[in-house]
Amino acid sequence: LANGNTRVFQLYTNTALEIESLGFGIGLSRKVYKDFEIGANYNYAEFKFDQSKDPSFEAGFNTPKHRVKASIGNEKLFPNFGFNVSGRWNSEYLWQSSFADGTIEAATVIDAQLNYNFPSLKSTLKIGASNIGGKEYGQVLGAGLIGQQYFASWT
Repeated sequence: LANGNTRVFQLYTNTALEIESLGFGIGLSRKVYKDFEIGANYNYAEFKFDQSKDPSFEAGFNTPKHRVKASIGNEKLFPNFGFNVSGRWNSEYLWQSSFADGTIEAATVIDAQLNYNFPSLKSTLKIGASNIGGKEYGQVLGAGLIGQQYFASWT
């Protein structure tokens, strides 16, 4: 070890113990007033494993128990102009991998987009931003945090 002549290996295995997992998702969207559309979805994922009975096994489920997203938008708010705003939240969750184990914190993120149609050009300009609040959040241990993202497209 002192001279650095080592190789590190990760051995992936299964466990003989029983593992329980359960998940479901539900989503709804609806036009509510004129051309306003609202939407919401919820995802649930549960994983049960008694780590004390097989301490060397890492399940790597890496999924939040709760995820929620809600949105409101209107593609025809004004002539040729529309928008969409959405918010998403996930609960904290355990991250397990060969690289690192730890907790991924809960995160709330707001995204928004504006659209402008150019009928004579048969095209649309879209501008928007993800994570408008700017608080960096993580989804994977060992990877960089996610900050604000801005985008523009012309199609």
